[in-house]
Amino acid sequence: MTAHKSNDPLHGVTLEMQVNALVEKYGWAKLGKLININCFKNDPSVKSSLKFLRRTPWARTEVENLYLDSLDDDAAKKAANDRVALLTPVAKAFLTDRGLEASIDAQQCFGGHGYIREWGMEQIVRDTRIAQIYEGTNGIQALDLLGRKVVKNGGAFVSSYIAEMRDFANSMKAAHGIKQAILTAADKLDQSCDCGGSSE
Repeated sequence: MTAHKSNDPLHGVTLEMQVNALVEKYGWAKLGKLININCFKNDPSVKSSLKFLRRTPWARTEVENLYLDSLDDDAAKKAANDRVALLTPVAKAFLTDRGLEASIDAQQCFGGHGYIREWGMEQIVRDTRIAQIYEGTNGIQALDLLGRKVVKNGGAFVSSYIAEMRDFANSMKAAHGIKQAILTAADKLDQSCDCGGSSE
């Protein structure tokens, strides 16, 4: 028999659990500023706070609302951390790879003089080349991106990013080229990662 799952985020979360979670997250000093009640500011303790909150409905409601807001805040932080983990190696590899290509193109403009130290281009090429190695080589980060941040978590990071791309494109009122380019890129990315397919 399947147990019924409540949609109430406070289901099974006692008032004591809420107070303990808020104290751990904010501390008594900040909690007393967020909810202006004496039991949070003057010699605060969980026991005295519970006694007051259980007989003061409006204060209990404020505690419950702050607790729910803290859950949303934690979820937002996790989503942001997931996005950073996904896009940092992409941004680092793209910019450093393009930087090396641009510096080599500039070096070619000098012909043979591009390799002479006096012009400075050979130093720029070396500097941009080392950028591909600093903070983890681009090749290793690419393997880590696919191995740990796409395959290992079942495409969770990238699928949420693809969904955001589609939502952004579909929110555009005009059916211009940028909108179609984003949707096409999202489809290709989805296919290459097989994020929309079966996990079996």
